[in-house]
Amino acid sequence: MRHAGGEMDSLMAMFVHEVRVMIRAGQHLNLVNVLGFTLDGKWTLLTKHSYSFRVVKFHRSKSNNIPENPTLLVELCDMGSLLANLQQCQRDPTKFVNLLDSGEDCSTRTDGSEKIHYDQAPSGGKVLGDDERDKSCSLSTSDLVSFAYQVSRGMEHLSAKNIVHRDIASRNILLTKKKVAKISDFGMARWSETAYMMTSATAVNLPIRWMSPETIASMIFDQKSDVWSYGVLLWEMFSLGQIPYPNVAVAGRVEQFGQWLLAGNRLDRPQFCPDNVFAEMGKCWNRNAADRPSFADLSVNFEGIISTDVAGYYMHLNEPYAQFTKELFKPETYVYL
Repeated sequence: MRHAGGEMDSLMAMFVHEVRVMIRAGQHLNLVNVLGFTLDGKWTLLTKHSYSFRVVKFHRSKSNNIPENPTLLVELCDMGSLLANLQQCQRDPTKFVNLLDSGEDCSTRTDGSEKIHYDQAPSGGKVLGDDERDKSCSLSTSDLVSFAYQVSRGMEHLSAKNIVHRDIASRNILLTKKKVAKISDFGMARWSETAYMMTSATAVNLPIRWMSPETIASMIFDQKSDVWSYGVLLWEMFSLGQIPYPNVAVAGRVEQFGQWLLAGNRLDRPQFCPDNVFAEMGKCWNRNAADRPSFADLSVNFEGIISTDVAGYYMHLNEPYAQFTKELFKPETYVYL
């Protein structure tokens, strides 16, 4: 596809911005991590092997097949977006195990039960064979609680780097076959009419239904507005991918919608949501932004829900990413764009 010069410059600027943000973020288990990128026919690869870091640059030749357009190389997330998986559960109820109706404990466990499915589990857990791994494509209430914890961990990491995501939603969470949830889209969102709307104050499409009332009024995003959006993400998860505020018309009424939220109106408890998770949602939607929890708070709260054993398992999985990030920001290896 050909673009006019000005449009191409704008697209290039957006691409470079996203790469900069992803490199600045470092690596984390619960982020979609950048592995490499091309600019002007040159690959820059960020690789990790035995916790070592190196930047490899090489130029185009007839044999190395480097894309001509700017290209971002990221981790593979086999199961696609969280939203697509949730909506699949809506279409096929056999894909979702509702532990609320069964009366079972919705916290994830590592005692050999089928409430949590991993290729490698903490001590006491079981390792899945190939047949069982196929079955893990279905979701359960405890999977959703696990995803909630994992996303809070990823967002805690971004917050520590002073990065505001601005678009926390299920369409921007990707899943691996091991059911690791990874935050994606650091500035290159593919916008759709159903999720993003124009406002009278800006020519930019914005995810209004996920935005806090103060952000709708001011168009200023910060970590506390990300927390509000995280609460809406939780609602999406436990409603199995329904659009937030399904009975509220927002298009053409953005300012009125913001006022409606300021008046205290909130999303109802979704059908498959445990009490303790809905309590966390409510904290995220506090009218006073200063009274909302931090992502560090949310991580601690969800750790109490999923169990310290499972939380420790994810912390162990994150260790290579943390080491890689430590190496990444050494002056001799840092990538400057």
